[in-house]
Amino acid sequence: MVSFLVFVRPARRRLLGKEGRFWHGARAGTLAARLPAAGSRATASSPTRSTWGAPRCAFTPFPPKCSHDLAAYAGGNALVRVPAGAPARGVGEACEVLLIAG
Repeated sequence: MVSFLVFVRPARRRLLGKEGRFWHGARAGTLAARLPAAGSRATASSPTRSTWGAPRCAFTPFPPKCSHDLAAYAGGNALVRVPAGAPARGVGEACEVLLIAG
């Protein structure tokens, strides 16, 4: 599902003449666990598990050990955006996520 959201959906949207950015449909939320600092990539993402509640949805990141860490991606139902060079963020800080499963 992650590969579809990252590669296929943006390409399909562009072919249909719509905006095709990667984070189309992202939601605002709150971190329920610490999110490590970002590396030098343009934009990275980390799998997260969402917890629905008021006033905002909370997200617990599962930072993968490397890009092929399937266990981390299998445990999440959303991706949290991690901009290049972003410092570590703590519990309660705002975040932007892309839901990948209900």
